[in-house]
Amino acid sequence: MKTKIVIPFLFLIFIFTNTNAQIENEIKSFSDSTTEFVNNGRKLLIQSIAKEDYEKAKEISQYLNEYTSDKAYSAFYFPENLNINLLTSDFSGFLEKVKKYDMYANQAPYPDSYKIGNVLLKEIDNKKEDILNNLKKTAIDSEGKRLINMYLHLVNEGSKNDEYSRLLRNYKSNLPETKYSDFIQEALPKKYTPAYFTYTFGTGGVGLTNNLKNTFSSNMIFNMSMDIRIHNV
Repeated sequence: MKTKIVIPFLFLIFIFTNTNAQIENEIKSFSDSTTEFVNNGRKLLIQSIAKEDYEKAKEISQYLNEYTSDKAYSAFYFPENLNINLLTSDFSGFLEKVKKYDMYANQAPYPDSYKIGNVLLKEIDNKKEDILNNLKKTAIDSEGKRLINMYLHLVNEGSKNDEYSRLLRNYKSNLPETKYSDFIQEALPKKYTPAYFTYTFGTGGVGLTNNLKNTFSSNMIFNMSMDIRIHNV
């Protein structure tokens, strides 16, 4: 009788243990090595840029973008992709992305991705003359060249300056209908409009003399003024 009880009990332990092992293996199978893979790729891209091997950097970015095309996250933020295009003189790739702004705008890499944003910006600032020279030589239309030139100025100098405002104003004036309209309207900062205001306030008094002081009494007064100026509205 004891044997009959022990055997089913051992059998239940075996089933329970085997089930736990199976669940453990299934959970482990969900471990996503993509994050580490993409991070290593981002590191390799920065190393290639540091060595000025821009062709390899371009190949790495293209490979990572393709590798993550069907994943939950992308390999790069949208601005990172554009800045890589600039550094590698892949101007056609740049224009393709801004033309399809709605498709790429919300790209976000895996959480805790290896940081590359500041390195890209610093390298663009160091290589801006080379980028401009390559831009002049490339076989893309003037519409695209003007947009890239404006974006390059924005990356290097920011938006709060008259030159950026001039470039943006001229672009919109000369090309009111452009295939890059969504990017220009939604991604680029508006033109810089400096404004300021001044104000003064204080107290004063009215002192009367001669016959007036017999009829009216002296008074204290409060003064306040404000001036607002908006440049080039």
